[in-house]
Amino acid sequence: MFDIFRKKSHFLDELGIDKSNWSELFSACFGRAMLLQKRLFKQVVEASKWQADFESGKICFDKQEFDMQFIGSESFLSNTWLWGYENVNGFDERLLSLANRAREFGEKFGLEAFKTAQFELDETVNGHTLSMVACVALGDELSYYRIDYDGGAAYVAFRAETIFKEPVLASEVVSVVNESISAYELDHKLFIKGLLLGCEIKFSESKDEIVANFQDKVSFTFDELNRLTSVSAKL
Repeated sequence: MFDIFRKKSHFLDELGIDKSNWSELFSACFGRAMLLQKRLFKQVVEASKWQADFESGKICFDKQEFDMQFIGSESFLSNTWLWGYENVNGFDERLLSLANRAREFGEKFGLEAFKTAQFELDETVNGHTLSMVACVALGDELSYYRIDYDGGAAYVAFRAETIFKEPVLASEVVSVVNESISAYELDHKLFIKGLLLGCEIKFSESKDEIVANFQDKVSFTFDELNRLTSVSAKL
């Protein structure tokens, strides 16, 4: 039987992570997701007026229109997350494809954060982190957008082809690395390997170093706990 989770998420299999472990999955997916989100903001979202229509399943930024998926929602009142696959709003099934695949992924690999329909939010597992992992781990490379409303926030996903047109630069990778490790609890080595594999950037690896093969090589060195200690690059 065809496995939808192997189509474009092969880098997770290359990494050999435990897909039931949220911390490992988050570290592996976060770099690629962050890079796509930064590109989305710069190329699509920034300075644009947005409009979302859940009946038509479209989200627009100025004159750019995209088919969207409903991932789930946060309630500020109960401080909980509710996955879109519960479909309490009665949305058309075409809006729930990504959320349904998240549930299937959770059930297949035993990932509680994906297979549990509703749970309490915290700094580690919330709308932002769930959306980032879902957008790159489930077979399609999507981006997400948060829509605030009275009492909560909805998270929707879509694919903006324009953000894939330019090659990934060394400076872009270093920027993502510096921004991410200062803001999130990550396995640094797994995070950087996931970022490079997700972007299809070749690299070599030793016990305490990863060297990425851009036009000029970028070296990441680590301590015995896989924490990043230095980045060396000609940018």
